[in-house]
Amino acid sequence: MFSELVESVAPTDSKAQRWALVVSVTLQAACLLILIIVPLIYTQALPKAILNTALVALPGASSQPATPLLKGGVRRVRLFNHGVLIAPGHIPPHVNIIEEPPLPLEAPLGQGPTRWAKDQASAIRTLIC
Repeated sequence: MFSELVESVAPTDSKAQRWALVVSVTLQAACLLILIIVPLIYTQALPKAILNTALVALPGASSQPATPLLKGGVRRVRLFNHGVLIAPGHIPPHVNIIEEPPLPLEAPLGQGPTRWAKDQASAIRTLIC
């Protein structure tokens, strides 16, 4: 009754597996070849927007060597490179210190519920009752 549930230890036919692999690889390669060659043969089926675009180089751009444009003035240094903070190359002689007003005092802890909490508790009691 349960003999079909046990895995068989008999050797499988390796020739059948080889033929299946060869046939599968051949069919997949043929499909891929067809998918590549058909658009190359029938170019009139491609969208006209792709075929009408032309790449134009600027005149004289390739004959002149690229020279970087250096501008005078303050050069900003990047502090982050892909989210990683980079150490500065040198320490500046003058650092701008930002002055902020002091923060307002906070209420001391442990004074009990606030008026808002009392109002909310009374509103919840009226809804329940």
